[in-house]
Amino acid sequence: MLKMYYGIDQTEGGNDGDPTDINGANFNPQIYLSKVMKEKRLNELIDKEAEMVKQIRSLDSDMQTLVYENYNKFISATDTIRKMKTDFRRMEEEMDRLATNMDSIADFSAKISCTLQERREQISKLSGTHSLLKKLQFLFELPARLKKCIEMKAYGQAVRYYTKTRGVLEQYQHMPSFSSIHQDCQGIVQELRTKLREKFSDRESTARELAECVDLLLQLKEPPDQLCDEFLSHASKKLDEDLEVMQAQIRLHESPESFDDVTESDEVEADISPADRILKNLPVDILEYVDSSCNGFLSNICLVISSYKDLFVHRQSFQTGEHDQDTLEEIANSKLGEFVLVRMAQYFQCLEQRVQAEKNTVDNSMLVRALDRFYRRLEMVHNLLRHLNILERGGEIVNKCAKDRVDHYNDGLKKHFAECLTDIRQILCAPKVAGKQEATDLSDLLSTMQSSLNEQVRTVLSNLKAFISKDVTFSHTPFFPGSFCYDIVREELVVGFFKHTFQVATVSTVCS
Repeated sequence: MLKMYYGIDQTEGGNDGDPTDINGANFNPQIYLSKVMKEKRLNELIDKEAEMVKQIRSLDSDMQTLVYENYNKFISATDTIRKMKTDFRRMEEEMDRLATNMDSIADFSAKISCTLQERREQISKLSGTHSLLKKLQFLFELPARLKKCIEMKAYGQAVRYYTKTRGVLEQYQHMPSFSSIHQDCQGIVQELRTKLREKFSDRESTARELAECVDLLLQLKEPPDQLCDEFLSHASKKLDEDLEVMQAQIRLHESPESFDDVTESDEVEADISPADRILKNLPVDILEYVDSSCNGFLSNICLVISSYKDLFVHRQSFQTGEHDQDTLEEIANSKLGEFVLVRMAQYFQCLEQRVQAEKNTVDNSMLVRALDRFYRRLEMVHNLLRHLNILERGGEIVNKCAKDRVDHYNDGLKKHFAECLTDIRQILCAPKVAGKQEATDLSDLLSTMQSSLNEQVRTVLSNLKAFISKDVTFSHTPFFPGSFCYDIVREELVVGFFKHTFQVATVSTVCS
């Protein structure tokens, strides 16, 4: 029975039928004892006896413990069953009382429903009438509420009042009582639109105030595309000022004397002190020019793009109206793209014009630093509107500037080569002074010219290394290093200069 309880297979340990296996089912103590007495010595038999006595005592102790624990569990289970019988009996009694109470409540509720059946309809009508009167009272007080909100500059509350009642007023505007309210509200809302547009066009308004104005105007069913145009129109004023400053600096750099005749009346009208005006009219170098344009125009156009996207592209308010969200976002993005392309084209034109003035400068370091700063800041605009490929246009300007510098150096090398040839001709053609020996060895003259040309080429290549310096941003782009090093420097400058020397040498040989 114990084997059945613990799930022990009765065939385990006895399949071989060995009578000497003490753990097997076919164990025979007489055979086991005879075998042990034959095989083991006396001291081993004594040890075996001690071990078996110890195991018997351990088994007896385990058996007693097991019996005691099972007995305690049996007693505890008996007590639990007795308590369960008592608890279930109480629960049945409580369930019976609950069913009786539920029946009583149902009967009482049915009696109340029968009693109040007639009055219920009257109460419902009175409640509906009361709600309608409250709505009518709100409608009659709506013009005064809207005026009060406008006086307190609580434009958001005024828009909520109007949008809440707009449908009712438009539906019943044919009725005389509602027609006058509708007309009064229309006039007040038109005034509200005007104030919101004034705040919307105010340059001192913060981004949060602009967002609130746009949201309120959209709730008043103002055309979103018209609001986009107005925002871009107001934003273009500041950008136009930045472009005018850039153009003025270009004119000042090209002809500083044209800015010397500044009358005192002009200073008063411009509200600028003479010292500030003198400092303002000082020509700036290319690095200061790029710094000024980046901190002015590029920073402002980045701010315009970010504000425009927050106001018109990433807003759920566009879901109201005649068009869906996707269509309005597409229109807003299209208008922004056209605006940015036009303004950036003007900016690139000014920058190209100013960079062209630097093509004949001696040192490249300041020019390269200016181009690097320009390209870094242009990446900010590109990250905001990647689909416009603005960075590619900036790369074209950098490439053109580098090519202009190489052309300038190429002209300088050709000019230096011509000067070397002229010096050699003068030495060869100079009349000899009697009694004075002069060195007119052609190999020495050629060596001197070769050393001079080599030094000039090394100097030019050393100056052009600034364009591919490690700390220059555009030197790590895919478009610049290859074309600049191979096409412009190697082919146009070095190989082109060699071809020029060969051509000059060939022509000189033919003429001679």
